[in-house]
Amino acid sequence: MSELSEPRWSVLSERGVEAASLTYLVAKEMFARLSDEGLHGLCVVTDEAGARVAITNAGDAERRKRRKTKSAHRDVGREER
Repeated sequence: MSELSEPRWSVLSERGVEAASLTYLVAKEMFARLSDEGLHGLCVVTDEAGARVAITNAGDAERRKRRKTKSAHRDVGREER
């Protein structure tokens, strides 16, 4: 069986993992549909690679949350002056 026909492909976008465990043909069709909808940052990767991106996105969200908290603390200090 060819790797392309195995359900081991993910579609990623700027939002993260759009779908996983697809055959390459289904992933390619989804890629085209999402592209037609105007979604950016699209790519087809293995599920293994897609899982790593999902972890990276979670880390980015946590860093953004910490930045907002630090920013809020700085703003409180300004209001007291």
